[in-house]
Amino acid sequence: MKRILLPIIILATINLPAYSAISFKKDQATIEAEYLKDVERKRIKEEYGRKILDRNPSGFMTAEEYELLSHPQDKSIIDYGLPQTDKPYDMQYIPQPTYRLARYNDPPGTPDLKISKDLYRTRQLNLPGITSPDFTIMVYPAVYYYPARGAISCDLFLIALRDNDSAVNKILKANIANRYPEPILSTDKELTNSTAFRTLTPIDFSEDSTKLLVKEKIGSSADGIWQTNAIVYDFKTHTSYNLVELRYAISYYWKEYKGLDLVDKRWDIYPLGFSKGNPDRIIATAYAYTGEAPVFLGVWSIDTKGEQSRLISLNNGSIEVASNGFKIVKDGVVAPSLGKLQEKAEKKFIR
Repeated sequence: MKRILLPIIILATINLPAYSAISFKKDQATIEAEYLKDVERKRIKEEYGRKILDRNPSGFMTAEEYELLSHPQDKSIIDYGLPQTDKPYDMQYIPQPTYRLARYNDPPGTPDLKISKDLYRTRQLNLPGITSPDFTIMVYPAVYYYPARGAISCDLFLIALRDNDSAVNKILKANIANRYPEPILSTDKELTNSTAFRTLTPIDFSEDSTKLLVKEKIGSSADGIWQTNAIVYDFKTHTSYNLVELRYAISYYWKEYKGLDLVDKRWDIYPLGFSKGNPDRIIATAYAYTGEAPVFLGVWSIDTKGEQSRLISLNNGSIEVASNGFKIVKDGVVAPSLGKLQEKAEKKFIR
């Protein structure tokens, strides 16, 4: 018989450093922090699960419950709460912004649409609007982009504000779901020219909140603005009027009295707002681009119905223009101490 020789394995004793059992033990503060973090994580998951169930109700329901949920809802009567900044579960404090009221048309004539690059990605933008002096309605522009033609159009929508809260909270709670389905003003959607745009910018409300001054810009992204129109919308009659007589009066004056034919020139008007002394009249300025520097064509006024165009001054000085509408601007953040007290109260309410 053959003998099988097995290798002999010699186990060497390794002298490991003597680690203390205390060094591996977590202190009490670390254990409590991990526990609170785990509890908060579970709470966030439960809230997310409840939201999913709210959006997708269970199929085990009666026929009456199903028919009640299947009825179309009037979104204009839904009451939306104040917007809140989302806080991740591992963050202790997220600054909550505070807001205050500010005049919309200040300085006069400065409101303009600030279209960001998101328009070319989302194809639509809802831009900030203007609130009436009596805080009953808000008007905001919705801008649309057509990538096939590179064109831009615009609508002006109306939102009715709630009457059971402060002025700031009324504006914060305004939601596009509460808007009226049909726009009060719309630009021409038949944009045949490539890169053409037509936009609507609210300028200001009248002092009694019954009228709205809007400027319509027509032009092309390739060669600039072609023309600006001043439009007045009447909320009592639900009609609008384009103040074309103002352009005719300016052109007639400079041709008859100054010998300057504006037909062959590039010129435009700039609506500023409603007159302080006469709320039924619109104030506007005009400029001609006949050389290196723009030529001032005077300060003009016109009735809200397009009547009685008047030259106020040929000097670009101080003009008495009202600022009636409102907007909200950020005024700071809620103090951390108040935020912690509110968070503590909410947790107590949930328990």
